[in-house]
Amino acid sequence: MGDKKWTVRLWLTAQAYNNEFASYTQQGYQLKHYTAHNNAKGQPRFIAIWGTPDGVSRYRLLSMTAASSPITHQKYKQPGYRLIELRGYFFNGEPELEGIWEQTAGPEHAVFPQLTVPEFEMQRKTERQGNYYLADMSPYETKAGIRIAAMRTHFASNEPPWLSELELSSTIYSSDFYNLKYSAYRPRIVCGDPNAGKTSDAYLFQHKYLSRSDLLFIASTATSLMNKWSLPGFSIAITKDERLVFAKSFGLDNKATKATVNPNSVFRIASVSKPITAIATMDSVRRGDLHLNDYVFSNPCKPGPCNPSILGSEYDTPPYSDHFTNITLPHLLEHQSGFSDLWAFGDPVTWTENDPTYDNPMKNQPRTS
Repeated sequence: MGDKKWTVRLWLTAQAYNNEFASYTQQGYQLKHYTAHNNAKGQPRFIAIWGTPDGVSRYRLLSMTAASSPITHQKYKQPGYRLIELRGYFFNGEPELEGIWEQTAGPEHAVFPQLTVPEFEMQRKTERQGNYYLADMSPYETKAGIRIAAMRTHFASNEPPWLSELELSSTIYSSDFYNLKYSAYRPRIVCGDPNAGKTSDAYLFQHKYLSRSDLLFIASTATSLMNKWSLPGFSIAITKDERLVFAKSFGLDNKATKATVNPNSVFRIASVSKPITAIATMDSVRRGDLHLNDYVFSNPCKPGPCNPSILGSEYDTPPYSDHFTNITLPHLLEHQSGFSDLWAFGDPVTWTENDPTYDNPMKNQPRTS
């Protein structure tokens, strides 16, 4: 936010929220964003961000019932204000809504103040299939169950994609957060979601750069590869000009907890080690520590002087064959050593039997120091 002033207030009661609103407004601040949800005791709590005014006129309306919300929405449409945020919460035994209107040009939102979870899911499905996008959402509790206050609008051809989810555990939300962050999505709304007496998480993220067709192509390609090779999880990364510009993961990191793969998930490095090793080797050649005509192994049992080599006779039990003593550094770098995936030192073995981390995944954890 540069040098603009801003402040955040957490877990405010309804009375404290109203008091802070009046106080910060008097100090010249403007409400930028807020969420409302109920705590474990059913009491409403507010999280709000105030910042330096941006020249756009805004105001809010409190204590609306779900039935009055559309009427109020039309009422404030006449002076040129649009509803930009709608929040629901449970107060004094009844559901209430709070809205913020803004005097700006733009598409008018369709308001749905009390959707059930199945109705919301159906709305999401039709929005993805039609020319709509989700502009705002707020899950809240009622005596009849969970309801969602939502707004949607028509999107332009350049409208960025969005994703939303409800009723997420903290584990799944954290995994989704990192996946979306590295996929160039940014959060528009993150809020508490009352779920069967427990508080879970809900979010609405919007993409910043790629089009819907770009993301669909990436997803379909990844899904095709996962199906072809029966992969439970999959991760990709794209770099440009030596910096990471896109990373996304698919599938499950843990089948038991249903946690999804994210860019922080640990994968076995496998053949990714080859280009890393090659770069380090060529850097050693550049420094003069190694030479491209060096032999890798030597055989002390061979008559005559031993060939100069990198490893000498350190691994000569059993004694090296002529094949080994003829292997040079370029042979290894160019995959021309003659080694087979199913053969090592004359014994037919599989690589999994020689890899202690294959059956001991705890050895695959990232270093902490």
